Amino acid sequence: MLIIYKIPDEFTDLLALVQAYVPEAMLAGGCLRDTINNRPVNDIDIFVPEDKASLAGRLISDTHPTLAKSIPQPYFTFNNDVRSVDYYEGVYGEKPVNIIGVTNGTCTPEQQLERFDFGICRIAYDGETLWKDLSFDRDMRDRTFTLTNNFQTPDQRDYSLARFGRLRDKYVGWKLIDPQPLAPFEAL
Repeated sequence: MLIIYKIPDEFTDLLALVQAYVPEAMLAGGCLRDTINNRPVNDIDIFVPEDKASLAGRLISDTHPTLAKSIPQPYFTFNNDVRSVDYYEGVYGEKPVNIIGVTNGTCTPEQQLERFDFGICRIAYDGETLWKDLSFDRDMRDRTFTLTNNFQTPDQRDYSLARFGRLRDKYVGWKLIDPQPLAPFEAL
């Protein structure tokens, strides 16, 4: 069976605007996950190489002129490749945009999928192709959030578990799957 996912024009238009000068830019994660699952989308995440994050912010300034906040360092617990997160508000009712700078050389679809902590979040769009992996398909089929990261610290795992707590309100009835529920960390 062929499944076609429609990505909203608001998302693709913003991505095309950024890609005109930052061709590596891509949409990924929550905005795609929520769109595909017919859930409300809170914001649009555009991932770019860290040295092009401020340029990407300037490119969206016609519709998102206000840099409302730069996310503080604790967010980076989520993944070691995340270097900056700048949150821009829209002026005409557009969804807010996060410009997420990642380590230079790691802004590829494959590396983007690896960056996410749950299978259902492992989805990216590079302007031409919708990328997802088998853990995304499994979580869609089973209505689950399966932890997928090889966590480097206990804090990263704790962050993901807290994130599931927030997502549970939007995904009522979906279950958490933790393949290593009480696995000790070597560093302890």
